Amino acid sequence: MEHFTIRDFSGGLNTSMDEANLPSNMTASICNVDFLDSKALKRRNGYSRITATPLDSGNPVYSLYRYYKKAGTKYWVAVCGTALYAQEHVGTAVPVTRAESESLSRSGAVLTATYGSFSGGGALYAPVATTAISATFTVPYSTNISLGIKNTANVVASVWIDGTLKTAITATADTLVTRSYGSLTATSHAFRLKWTTSDTGITYVDYFDYSAVASFTKYSTTLTASSRQFAFATLDDNCYFSSAYDQLAKFNGSTVTTITATNTPSCAFLAVKGRRMFGAGSATDPSKLYYSELDDAEDWGKSGTQNGIYVAGQDAGGTCTGLAVANDLLYFFSQSRTYGLDTRGLPANWESRCLSDSHGCVAPNSIAVAPNGVIFLAADGVRSHGTVQGVYSDDGSAFVTLSDNIKPTLMAHTDAEKAAAIGAVYNNRYWLAIGSYVYVCDLEKRTQNNQPPWTVYDNHFIQSMCVTRSDEYGLYAGGKFGTRTLGHILRLDNGGTDCGAYIGMLYKTPPLAPKGYTTIKHFKHTHIAAEAPQAQTVTVGFTTDDVSAPSQTASFNADTDIQPKRLLTPARGRSAQVRLSSWGLEQDLTISELTVTYNPRPKVR
Repeated sequence: MEHFTIRDFSGGLNTSMDEANLPSNMTASICNVDFLDSKALKRRNGYSRITATPLDSGNPVYSLYRYYKKAGTKYWVAVCGTALYAQEHVGTAVPVTRAESESLSRSGAVLTATYGSFSGGGALYAPVATTAISATFTVPYSTNISLGIKNTANVVASVWIDGTLKTAITATADTLVTRSYGSLTATSHAFRLKWTTSDTGITYVDYFDYSAVASFTKYSTTLTASSRQFAFATLDDNCYFSSAYDQLAKFNGSTVTTITATNTPSCAFLAVKGRRMFGAGSATDPSKLYYSELDDAEDWGKSGTQNGIYVAGQDAGGTCTGLAVANDLLYFFSQSRTYGLDTRGLPANWESRCLSDSHGCVAPNSIAVAPNGVIFLAADGVRSHGTVQGVYSDDGSAFVTLSDNIKPTLMAHTDAEKAAAIGAVYNNRYWLAIGSYVYVCDLEKRTQNNQPPWTVYDNHFIQSMCVTRSDEYGLYAGGKFGTRTLGHILRLDNGGTDCGAYIGMLYKTPPLAPKGYTTIKHFKHTHIAAEAPQAQTVTVGFTTDDVSAPSQTASFNADTDIQPKRLLTPARGRSAQVRLSSWGLEQDLTISELTVTYNPRPKVR
C-alpha cells in the first residue's frame, strides 16, 4: 500500500495551464478559502453590515471614504444615488459588543447578571424569568447576533428569535458554544431559550452584536445622476469631494459647501501631495492635471490662469484613468501609460517621467497603494509598480504582473466589468472586486512559478471599498449582501457569516497521478485531517480518470484535533481528484492534510 499526501495547499487558484499539469498545491477550482502560514486551508471570514437601513435602497454606494478630523472625530462619508451621506462615529470603526455572562437557573430565574448597552442602540437589556425550563430576554435592534451558552453539564437549547424557531445550540460541559443568527429585521429582538435536555447546573448566556447600527444624515447636495466615479480627499481639516460632472465641494462635519471660486475644477480623481490638492479626470478636459495653491484646496488659480499641466499629452492616450501617491511620486495613469510626477518645489520645477508607455490602468477604482508599490488592473491583468519580493518585471520597467495564475479568469470578464473593478490592499492582500466575485492575492506568499497565490470569494456585490487607518484598521465596502437591498455599507473580512448567511467552501485538487499516468492504481482510502471549533460536515467527492464516484461525508466534532478521518474510496484509474466542500452554517473549518492511499499496478502496455 502506498500513499500520496498534500500538506501544502497554499498554491491557490491557477487557471493558466492545463489542470492535469498543475502542481499538487494549486487548483483550478477554489472558493471562499484563505491560506494560513502553516499552508493549511481555512474557510474565509465573512462580512457584516454597519448600516441599519440602506442609504438609498435603489442605488449602490458608489464611493466610500473615512474622514478624520484633527480633533479626533471620525466620519463615514459616502455617495449613494445623487446625494452625499455622512455619519459621525466616535471610537472604533465598528465595535463588536459583547454582553457580560448572564447566569440563569434551570427555572429561568436570573442568578447574576451584568447589563450593558449595544453600540448605537442606547437601550439596556435584561433577561426576564418565564416558564419552568426556559428563559427570555430582549436586546435592541441588531441584524446579526451570535448567541452562546455554557453549562456545567451537556445541554441542548432550542432557540426562538422573535417567535420563530431557529437552529438549536448543543453545548458540551463547561464549553461556551456559539451560533450566529442573521438577517434580523425587528426593531428589537425577543430571545427565548428552552433546555430540551435535563440539566441541573447553571447556564451562562452571552450574546454579541455585529451590526453596529449607524445613523447617516442625507445632505441636500444634488449630485449628477450620470456620475459613477466620485473622488474624496482631506486637506486643511476639510473633506473635499467631486466628480467629472460635479463641482468641487467640501464637508466639514456639519455642512456641505460648493466651492464656487473661479477656476475650481470638477474632477473624477483627487489626491493630496506636498500640501497641495491635485485633480484630474474632468469631463471638459480629461487629460489635464489640475493643482491647488499650497494649503488651500479652494484656490486653483483664481487670481489668474487656472493651475494645470498636461502630464501625458492631450491625445487619446493622455486621458487620465486615476491618480495615486506613493514612492514620493504622484502617479498619473492613462489606459495605456503610467507617469510619475515629482512635485517638490515650485510647479515650474516639477519633473515628470513616463514610467511605462505600455502599462496603464483600465479600472480607476482598482488602484491601491501597497507598502512598497502601487497595484492596479491593467489591460493584461493585475500589475504593480514597485517592489514585490520574489516577483520581477518581465521588461525591466519595474512593472510586475501579479495575476499570471488567474489571467484566463480575469480576461473572461467583459470590458465593462473590468472598468468597474474595485481594488484595495488590506492585511498584505490585494482585494479586487469584479461583478459578484472578489479575487484576493496574498502579497506575502509565492507559488512555484514565483507568482503570488490567489483565491476567489463569491457572494460579494461591491461598488466601493475603503481601508481605515491603523488605529481602527479594517476593510469596508459599499455593497449589498447576496440578493438583498443595495445601498448598504459592509465590513469585510469580519465574523463567521455573510450577514448571517452561510459561507460555502470549496477546494478541488488537480488530478493526482502518483508514478505517472502510465500506471493503473487501485485507490483505497482518502484521509482528511481538519480542525473545527464547531461540529462540521465536509462533503468529499472522488473522481478517477473523469469518472465520479458517489459523494461521501466526513464529520468533525467541535474542537477536534487533527486526527485524520478515513473514507473508503475504492476506485481504479490512472489519476484521482478529490473535491472538498462545506456548505453549512458551521464556522470555522481548517484543513491541514489530505492523503490518498492506493495499490500500484504494472504499467499499461
